Amino acid sequence: MGYLQYELLEGLLIKGTAGVNYQQRDINSFAVPVEYWNFRTNTISQPKGPNGANASSSFNRTLHVTLNSILTYTKTLAEVHNISALLGYSQETSDSRSFFATGGKIYTESTPVLDAALDFKNVGGAVQNWRMRSGFSRLGYNYRGKYLLEANFRADGSSRFSRDYRWGYFPSFSAGWRVTDEPFAQPITKVVSDLKIRGSWGKLGNNALFIGGDPNRPDNYAYQNLYSSRQNYNFGGQPVVGVAPTGIPNEQIQWETTTITNVGADIGLFNNRVTAEADVFNRLTDGILYQLNVPNYIGNLDGPFVNLAEVRNWGWSLAARYQQKVNDFEFGLGGNITSIENEVTKYQGPNVRTGVANTNGNFIVQEGLPINSIYGYQALGIFRSQEEIDAAPVHTVVANNPRVSTSVGDLQFADLNGDGQITPLDRTVIGNVNPKHTYGLNANIGWKGLDLSLLFNGVAGQDALLTGQYFTWDPEGSSGRKINAAWLDRVTPENPDGSMPRVANGYNFNNNVSSFWVTNGAYLRLRNAQLMYSLPENLISRIKMKALRVYVNGQNLVTWTKFKGNDPEQTPLNTTINFPNVKVYSLGLNASF
Repeated sequence: MGYLQYELLEGLLIKGTAGVNYQQRDINSFAVPVEYWNFRTNTISQPKGPNGANASSSFNRTLHVTLNSILTYTKTLAEVHNISALLGYSQETSDSRSFFATGGKIYTESTPVLDAALDFKNVGGAVQNWRMRSGFSRLGYNYRGKYLLEANFRADGSSRFSRDYRWGYFPSFSAGWRVTDEPFAQPITKVVSDLKIRGSWGKLGNNALFIGGDPNRPDNYAYQNLYSSRQNYNFGGQPVVGVAPTGIPNEQIQWETTTITNVGADIGLFNNRVTAEADVFNRLTDGILYQLNVPNYIGNLDGPFVNLAEVRNWGWSLAARYQQKVNDFEFGLGGNITSIENEVTKYQGPNVRTGVANTNGNFIVQEGLPINSIYGYQALGIFRSQEEIDAAPVHTVVANNPRVSTSVGDLQFADLNGDGQITPLDRTVIGNVNPKHTYGLNANIGWKGLDLSLLFNGVAGQDALLTGQYFTWDPEGSSGRKINAAWLDRVTPENPDGSMPRVANGYNFNNNVSSFWVTNGAYLRLRNAQLMYSLPENLISRIKMKALRVYVNGQNLVTWTKFKGNDPEQTPLNTTINFPNVKVYSLGLNASF
């Protein structure tokens, strides 16, 4: 990273910045089969086998270059009118190249190279690149620092879109009024030391396209027809290698746009010992970029990206802090809370068969609902007798398999459409993974070099789905997950009143997403606690030191929650088993000379 700066005229400054990020990985591996010993049975659970060792080699290179040039101008007129202007240009280029090769059946460890492989040889490579160019400007004005105005405009062009839709244009405006600088406000400044009212409106753009929603798999060519080699065709009953399309392109995709309106106020009381910020906001995201799922009969292709939906988030936020110092004692307490409502206000492409806009596994996107609402069956309880099963709607349709039968201990679902059977048409919204409130607390106490700081964070009004998470994390690998202790109280012939449904080998009704598996996802966590002691200056100066601090720190110490799964902080949209947040204790020393 480097820059050049030059003042052309008084107040007129030009600055150029260049940054280069080069990454390269060259990985070679040689996997030798080993025998696994089962300590429970005292036997070999996996022999070496006849396939020998495997070798692999991969090479990845990425070059990211950023260039910026900015022209700024500042001027003060009549000592009260402050004017500032900015005009800029930036561009980003990213080029990556990858290569890999693998081979198997290497029978001697003395030649751990690909040339020694007798079988399973495979080779491949790819090139990825993308470009971004942007022009931006800003014009600001303030009168005596009391009336504040600012206007911004930027134009962004992305290579991820076709030429007709490549550019997006995003203006923004803001204004502020420092009320306490007005003459009429002077009588209250002993109490209200600072009061500022502000408002803003603006647009932002997003051009990120992720395959399957995975941020590690960007798609830089979604509008183009792409072909992949080594695709098998059938000619005359014989497989023939050729090329085939990999996905469905969409030349009309364009920038996803977010429009934000915000009105707020900043206030300071008692010489700013108490400060607070309050905001009311409305955020409308239009043309949300989303990759559609397509049926396999189309050709097993990746679905196209489309500007699918419009989602509105609106709410308020409040942050406050109190800070006080008396002699050697210093105390601070702060907190923040944000309340958000979420609703899908527009969606394209409803599924007529189910009346559902789009279902992504366990979640639904539909107009009038919070985005990614939990979608499933309404559970009425657990069948406790055959008589209850006989009196209930037919549940076997859920499995779409006549060999699956309903048994005592299975979950009972509500027949919402009243057709006498439980089918996917009886699914409904059973939870909201979007938190109603997010909040945080922080406190610090200091006395004669001894400092204690605490940081809390949490969410409220959030549901979470336990499907796939109702196990503890398995430190021994995928050979066997540790079952949650709650399953000890499952329904069995010996325990007919169990609180959990029966356990069955293979598919049964209890695997379906239902309200039985929706739990409270709210939590409050002590995120960080630190106790530090700074040695007195007159002591450390004798050993030529400027500062010497000793501290003990703890992370993720305590979590208060009713969540029944693994970790309430892991996103409720992720229903797989993940490594939970862990407690971390550390002891350290900071010294400066």
